[in-house]
Amino acid sequence: MMKRLIVLLLAAAVAFEAGAQESVVRLGIVGLDTSHSTAFAKLLNEKDTGDRYVEKYEVVTAYPYGTTNIESASSRIPKFTEEIQKYGVKIAGSIEEVIAESDCIFIETNDGHLHLEQAIQVFRSGKPVYIDKPIGATLGEALAIFAMAEKYGTSTFSSSAIRFASEAQKLASGAYGKVKGADIYSPHHSEPTHPDFGYYGIHGVEGLFTVMGTGCEEVTRVSSEEADVVVGKWNDGRIGTFRAIKTGPNLYGGTAITEKGAVQTGKYEGYKPLLYAVLEFFETGKPPVSKEETLEIFTFMKASNMSLEAGGRPVRMSDARKAGEEDSKRILNGTQLRMTVIDPGHFHASLLQKNRLEGVSDTVRVFAPAGKELDAYISAVESFNSRDKNPTSWVLDIHDGKDWLKEIPAAGKGEFAVLAGNNARKTEYISECIRLGYNVLADKPMAVTEADYEKLEGAYGTAREKGLVICDIMTERYDALNRITKSIMSDEELFGKVDGKIRIEDIHYFCKYVSGKPIIRPEWYFDVEQQGYGIADVTTHFIDLIFWECIPGRAIRREDVEEISASMFPTTITEREYRTVTGASEFPAFLHKYIRNGRLEVQSNGTLNFEACGIPVEIVVKWNYSPAKGASDSFRQVIPGTRSQIEIVQDKKTGYRRELYLRFPSESLAKAAEDFLKAEYPATSLVHQRGNLYLVQIPDSERLPHEEHFSRVGEAFTSFIRNGDIPEWETENTLTKYYITTQAVETAR
Repeated sequence: MMKRLIVLLLAAAVAFEAGAQESVVRLGIVGLDTSHSTAFAKLLNEKDTGDRYVEKYEVVTAYPYGTTNIESASSRIPKFTEEIQKYGVKIAGSIEEVIAESDCIFIETNDGHLHLEQAIQVFRSGKPVYIDKPIGATLGEALAIFAMAEKYGTSTFSSSAIRFASEAQKLASGAYGKVKGADIYSPHHSEPTHPDFGYYGIHGVEGLFTVMGTGCEEVTRVSSEEADVVVGKWNDGRIGTFRAIKTGPNLYGGTAITEKGAVQTGKYEGYKPLLYAVLEFFETGKPPVSKEETLEIFTFMKASNMSLEAGGRPVRMSDARKAGEEDSKRILNGTQLRMTVIDPGHFHASLLQKNRLEGVSDTVRVFAPAGKELDAYISAVESFNSRDKNPTSWVLDIHDGKDWLKEIPAAGKGEFAVLAGNNARKTEYISECIRLGYNVLADKPMAVTEADYEKLEGAYGTAREKGLVICDIMTERYDALNRITKSIMSDEELFGKVDGKIRIEDIHYFCKYVSGKPIIRPEWYFDVEQQGYGIADVTTHFIDLIFWECIPGRAIRREDVEEISASMFPTTITEREYRTVTGASEFPAFLHKYIRNGRLEVQSNGTLNFEACGIPVEIVVKWNYSPAKGASDSFRQVIPGTRSQIEIVQDKKTGYRRELYLRFPSESLAKAAEDFLKAEYPATSLVHQRGNLYLVQIPDSERLPHEEHFSRVGEAFTSFIRNGDIPEWETENTLTKYYITTQAVETAR
């Protein structure tokens, strides 16, 4: 289990005394999760070598922490803490203590994501600092670190030890004449918390720039399971390549083509050359690697990622740099948003992290009870980080102690909470998050009872006062069928106005199989007090779509809703069936009150009727136990209009694929619809079926997979936070939606 991330927000104000030439220069280390720390201490503190650096410098203090999110590193902290004390190094209790007792600082923390906030503390002291690779986890973070160093007038640099191999230094100094090109290789061990080469592949990239210098203008990348090769084109026509070795032996090296012939660039020569370069920097104040070169290295790595994502298309370095600068601005302006996940008991929580959210920090705090649901969430996010194509780089800061809920801190600017799990306390969690200052993105339903609705209404009131945003995860708006439906309904010549009752029937199944195994559902899923009644759950999507499609842009309030009525009936489940879908051995005690004649009755089915702004609606929801062989979920929606009728169908005839149909009273109207679709959705076509029925044929390329809808929801929500422009109708319609569903439950119970 990942440990609690220690956030370091201390400051120091002890200046470096440049004149301390006669006494030993005191060195401090931040981070004992890497062998670099102990290697540097060993080289400097064993005083029997007669080396001038050894006589002049000494590591006197070290603060152990250190990453908590990279297990291979954090697990070594106890070992390295014990080892470094053998060299006479005092263990500090904070970064502030290290700064106070040192003249110069090494930031050795293995996790590049922590470097910015650690470096700022040192920058404020005015003391010189070396930041081990990577200087930051991303180009944006690297830019931000250099910007903060300039703000505080502090010297810093970062480098891989590969740079200081003797042959590489000769090549860089011009000993072999001009370098006309180079091919460099090094191992590439990916780390899910860091973008691609940013963790280990940076060694080889730094080796390439050591001999080639700056001036790369275009990058192309090809990838396989064995290796990735990145080709850089320099502005003077030179070509340099980096081979990232994924499998096989750990090899470092390369060949440079020079005016005097081919020269081997040299291999890794240990830590001493790097250490002495750092000490020379501490002595002179002149970085051996320029800020410009380090930033070009990070731009090269970002451009390579962009090329990979684009299928190997060449990417201009200027485009990658621009993207990095935008990230840096968000970081420095405090507009980079931060996500906190609360009790992620439903897989929808992880789907929000399937893709990177632009402008959202990769470090995510998670507060939840320890158990299978938290483990499943962590596993899902780790799978996104480790996939081959477009991996994410989320860093999870887990808080799973006994009092996890009480540990949630007050929010800072731009922080938001994600809630997707057990619905019994969801409204309570929403209210608490708003009290603490978080914006809230919650999975549906946000309220399942009338009492929940009253709490939700109160939370919205407080959110308005504090300028916070509350949204629920309404993914269906991003389905191609629904977007086309909305477009057609907005054209009065094609659709007219709603003319009659909108009818929706939705059928699901508790027991579904994937690859021959049943999907396992949490036990609370079968408790309507925790999951919600059928008519208060999935109906939220349908009401949202009706408001969005049929009454667009209007703030619909309670007084606009009439004639709410509802009925419910249960699905009965045997204990054997329950075991199949939950993996549990028996019905738990909290479900005993729903057991009749040895069977569990789940109030998952029902009918909901209401009228909104004069439009009558009927929604039928059914959750059966299991489908017939070859069958699956089914759906039918009919929206009658004065000029045409819209139908969305998913059943056996459609192969259980959701399809959009239109009914027109005349061929001329069908032709007008065909022209409309060609203009608005060129990839679609209108195909006559029979009589007055037409299929809107939507190719797969235009159908976003359902899981991708979550990223779109996240993008819209974060835009509302960033721009402060959530529409009034979005807020009012959400409240009215839950008023309808919770009143329906009260009516039917």
